[in-house]
Amino acid sequence: MPDVSFEHLIDHYKNKIQQGIKGDIRAEISKYHILNHTSLDQVKNLRIADLGAGLGDFSLWFESLGHQVFYNDISPAMVHNASLCFGKDSSIEILSGPFQQLNLIDLDVIHIQAVLEWLEDPEAGFNCAINMLKPGGTLVLSFFNLESLIVKNLFKGNYYKVDSGQFGGDGKGLTPINPLDKKSVLTWIQKNNLNIINMAGLRSFVDYVNPTVPVKERLLDIVRLEKELSGREPYISMARYIQVICVKPE
Repeated sequence: MPDVSFEHLIDHYKNKIQQGIKGDIRAEISKYHILNHTSLDQVKNLRIADLGAGLGDFSLWFESLGHQVFYNDISPAMVHNASLCFGKDSSIEILSGPFQQLNLIDLDVIHIQAVLEWLEDPEAGFNCAINMLKPGGTLVLSFFNLESLIVKNLFKGNYYKVDSGQFGGDGKGLTPINPLDKKSVLTWIQKNNLNIINMAGLRSFVDYVNPTVPVKERLLDIVRLEKELSGREPYISMARYIQVICVKPE
């Protein structure tokens, strides 16, 4: 299956993920670890590429921290919506199309959030991104965790699905075509001799809470505990998304 664009999914994406509580939790835990394990809030004017950046919320955040930001997405509708969010006073440079075709080099930081699992060849996309990074540069990568999908199906009683081992989506909904397992991603990191600075689970438990739990009313407790648990096992490996921050050798 070819790389998936969210061109046909933009409204569903905005309503269910980007503007939903779970999307907010994912973003907050991600930023928490980025600020605690990089110098993005201390050093200014870093060249940051936000690849497959969707509606551009992280691009805006990086710009607010004082950096030179390159926004990218493959979907024209996403690019249009992001440009409206940026506004005319923004200095974010918009680069549309597949990130694998971008002519970017010597970047200080590359941010890839929930993108590789939508590619026909996730490892090739990973390697392409690493080639854009300068020696000593930082990669912030998050990916949809295959193990969480297995756990979710076990909890729902979909044992036939677990037995089949077929967890990829069809490209028409919000289940990635290639959910990634942590072991594979760590192998790619090792092949490229990257040094892992931090690994964390994004939404380690909130996706599994009983439907009777009032998530909106308990949001402060949920975010507090997500932050507290996100940096250790088994919560990393059971999280909906896993985020890895690593550095390219000098």
